[in-house]
This record gives sequence, structure tokens and C-alpha cells, in this order.
Amino acid sequence: MSRDPTVNPERESTLSIRVVELSGPHCVSREMGEKIYDAIVPALEKGATLTIDFTNVLTLTSQFLNPAIGRLYGKFDKSFLAEHIKWSGIDDVDASIVRAVIENAEDYYRKNPAARTHQQDIVRNTVEEQ
Repeated sequence: MSRDPTVNPERESTLSIRVVELSGPHCVSREMGEKIYDAIVPALEKGATLTIDFTNVLTLTSQFLNPAIGRLYGKFDKSFLAEHIKWSGIDDVDASIVRAVIENAEDYYRKNPAARTHQQDIVRNTVEEQ
């Protein structure tokens, strides 16, 4: 069985996910973000600590980060994520985008399901009007 080159064990309970190897240097689409999410979730479900490595990522957008990182806040507790996710190879500008995505996700998932559905409807209607 061959080893997945994008998820490398650094030691028994710590993994490194190299974003550029899963998504390339331009991380801009929702679909690319979902690949990262799909790589992160199984490791977190096993209690692993992850280093998410953005080395050689040239473009990073919230459209990519919302499904990659933001969605995690709907599945895991924020204190668990703070303990189990470390960041590497990310510059100050991209780190500020990550922080904004996390803050928005925390706010979104803090709302009750009816409020989230209402928020989704507003966004959907706004997009359809354009």
C-alpha cells in the first residue's frame, strides 16, 4: 500500500497536510477547499494534531477557506480545533484571511439552525438577483 504524499506523519499523533500538494499554488475554489476538509476530518476524528502547511501557496481566498477550514467549526468544538490544528508556511495577509474565516464560521455555527437557514436564503436570493 502506498503512502498518501499529502498527509505525512511527523510522529504518531501529529500529521502535516501540505495544501499545495492537494490544491496547487492557487487555492481559490470551493471544490479545492473541500479536498482539504476531506483530508483534515478523518485525522481530527482520530484525535490527531495537524499542521496545515501553506508553504508555496501563492493565492488563498475565503471561497477556498470556508469549506476547508470554516466548515470544521460546524463539526468540532472550537477549543478542540485550537488544540489540534497548527499553521505553517502562511504569511500575515493570508493568516488574516484565515482568522476572518474562523471568526465568521464561529459566528455562523453559534446560530440556531433556523437562523442559519434564513442567512443562507438571504445569500442565495442576493446572488440570484445579480
